[in-house]
Order: sequence, then structure tokens, then C-alpha cells
Amino acid sequence: MSEVLSFAGWRPGNPDQIIPWKEKFDEECSDGGQLTLLSKEIYQAEADEDMPAFEYRYIIKAMDLQAFGSDQKTICFRLYMCPLRKYWESESLKGLSEDNNKDWFFEDAADSGILPYIGEEYLDYSDDDVSPDENGNKWYDYFYHITDWSKANEMLNIITTVLNPMNDTRGHGLDQVWNQLGNTGWDLLEYILNGKNCVDAALSRLNNCNN
Repeated sequence: MSEVLSFAGWRPGNPDQIIPWKEKFDEECSDGGQLTLLSKEIYQAEADEDMPAFEYRYIIKAMDLQAFGSDQKTICFRLYMCPLRKYWESESLKGLSEDNNKDWFFEDAADSGILPYIGEEYLDYSDDDVSPDENGNKWYDYFYHITDWSKANEMLNIITTVLNPMNDTRGHGLDQVWNQLGNTGWDLLEYILNGKNCVDAALSRLNNCNN
């Protein structure tokens, strides 16, 4: 029996109760070595001293690094937190795309580099894992459709299964530092909801530490 995969240190308590990802997520995009899934459920966050109350959805973004010029045969999976469009500060919203199309909001948000993520994981594969098409042709040396790989679907199911406990402890994920300035997911949320500059927030913290 193969070992159950884990995501960002999380593993289902009962391997016999894995939730298929299609029960909790809808597919927004799947081609060119990338996949975007959007949670069907809308979650709520209470207001605190820094941010207003807001509603959000989760986005799973999977990217085959080989499809984007890397020599690594690796797929990166990230779980993003995305406030609903109506909660975005106007200037932050303008930075998503040129036309700011409501129909593409979640895809634009996932590609923007603005969204905070609360977990990530990487899966390596080999040439043998990439199967030819029904005619025996092998057009790509990566997964054009990531869900063609059974192990990728397995990881998506694991993320879906551990989503609720990860959401309950999302603050730990938002605490992660994602650049050398020391910015965290909280800074990204403050930028989205309040328009607060991330660089200024990081420099202010550094200044306070030095004083």
C-alpha cells in the first residue's frame, strides 16, 4: 500500500475518507501546463483591528514548471486565499488586468502575484509518467493538462480533504514570509483590502525592530 501524500505538512487523518476534488472545487482553467480550481464554498473572515470583515474563496493553482522554461520535471501546487471582488480596494483591483473583466476575476487574481497562499507542495515526475495521446503521439514533454496525471489528481484530493483544518488555522499559513523584506500573507491581504503598501509595511517593521 502506497503512502498517502501530504500537502504543506497536512495529511488526512483517515486515508479511507479522501474527498475527491470535484466535490469541493470547480475547474476554471486547464491547459498549457497550468490548472486553476476555485472552491465552491464561500468562507468568511471576521473584522479585526487591521482589516474589515470579508468573504473569500480558495484557489488551487497547479503549474508544471517544465511548461514555463524550467529544466525541472516538477508540478507546483499552491492554495491561495482570494477575497471576493467586492472587497478589493479599487487601486488594488486595477492591478489585476488591463480590462478588469469580472468574468476572469479569479483567474486574473491567481496569476497576479498579489494573492496570499497558505500552503504549497511540489511533485516530481519522469518522462514515463507523461503518456502519449490516443493515437500514440507524444506532443509534449510535460503535462499540458495536469489532471491527466493520476498522482496530480491524488494531490488535489489531499488538498481538498485537508482544506477545512487548514482554513481553521489559516493564520499560520499567512504568517509565512514570502520575500527577503519579510512580507507575509497578512501584508498582501492588507494591500488587497485596504490598499496598504507591502514594502512600506515591511520597512516599518524593520525600523521598529532596529529601534
